Amino acid sequence: MKFLGPFTLNGGTKTHRITLPMYVGSVRVMVVAAHAGSYGSADKTVTVRSPLMLLPTLPRVLACGDQVRLPVNLFASDEALGDIQVNIETEGPVAVVGSRSRTLHFASAGEKMVDFELLCDRQKSGQAKIRISARGGGHSVNETLAIEVRNPQPLVTTVESRNVQGGASDRFSWRGLEDGSVRMEIATIPSIPFSGVFSFVADYGHFCTEQLSARAMYLLYARRFLHENEQHQAEEALPDILKNILFRQLPNGGFAYWPGYSEAHPWVTSMAGEVMVEARRQGFAIDRKAIDRWAAYQTTAARDYRHTTVCAADLVQTYRLYTLALAGDMPSAAMNRLRESRNLSRQALMRPPMHSRDEATSRQSCSKKPTKPSGSPAITKPFTVRCAIWPWR
Repeated sequence: MKFLGPFTLNGGTKTHRITLPMYVGSVRVMVVAAHAGSYGSADKTVTVRSPLMLLPTLPRVLACGDQVRLPVNLFASDEALGDIQVNIETEGPVAVVGSRSRTLHFASAGEKMVDFELLCDRQKSGQAKIRISARGGGHSVNETLAIEVRNPQPLVTTVESRNVQGGASDRFSWRGLEDGSVRMEIATIPSIPFSGVFSFVADYGHFCTEQLSARAMYLLYARRFLHENEQHQAEEALPDILKNILFRQLPNGGFAYWPGYSEAHPWVTSMAGEVMVEARRQGFAIDRKAIDRWAAYQTTAARDYRHTTVCAADLVQTYRLYTLALAGDMPSAAMNRLRESRNLSRQALMRPPMHSRDEATSRQSCSKKPTKPSGSPAITKPFTVRCAIWPWR
């Protein structure tokens, strides 16, 4: 439905030209008039037609590697349009197989059909745009289709590691690859598969604030270890991710778990704040006012905290203080209360709010032995703690 007006007429008539999308059929035109408290209306059904029209047909979705036939119906309502040239252009993970142009001859009014062959990329997915145009007989018409190309079998990265002693040899083998590549890395320390993790993060399909923040953290911290093309992809993806995260900031400075939620989530607020602070440090455009509102919210939440280990509340407080330290704030009173708290969980002790000015105190807090909960087995063997790329709950 389209509204025009209001218009003022001082007698006489007025003509309006309206551009309609690709449509065949009829529309109803209605006019309402008013003057000095009097009203009137009129309506009329108008047939929509064009001397030359086209109608392309595609399925709702395509998959990587699909080869489909795109039928294009042409309708000529004028007599003797002559030769009509039909062209097709594609953008995205879809290519045309064969000729991109066809010619049809209309000796009289009627309908004809022409086909184009399309081939989807075997690996790339995303939205594809297909533009079809027809010209001839002094008329032209264009139509653009947008279709999603999905990958039902995403890329799989398989890693095999071996320890080879000096002077020894070993052999690696793999099945033949129809698509893909094999890369060997030799290192004196265990290597991190940054590219494999990047392929997982790039195609991650969950969009709550926690997952968006986790994606942003990996791209911010690990992009310097990626290959050149992957670094470029990460730098292109980060602005949109950061924009989506900032869109979920509430008026009080906290962050909602999902868009539209009115309550701030404590853990997600810390994650989003760490992302903003690090992104700004790396040169991304982050509004300083957004960081200030977040810091004010975190400071208030840290001051109001009362120690408990229920639902990992002490870990949430520790992470909150850690993010404030990253932002350059030092809520010393809240840090001291947490340090003097009894029965801190091991998770909270593993992440002290360390800062350069309070490093000794933080290390001292980290070295405190946790009180063994009643009924839990004693730890008699040494264990190793490994650091994940992004925080977890």
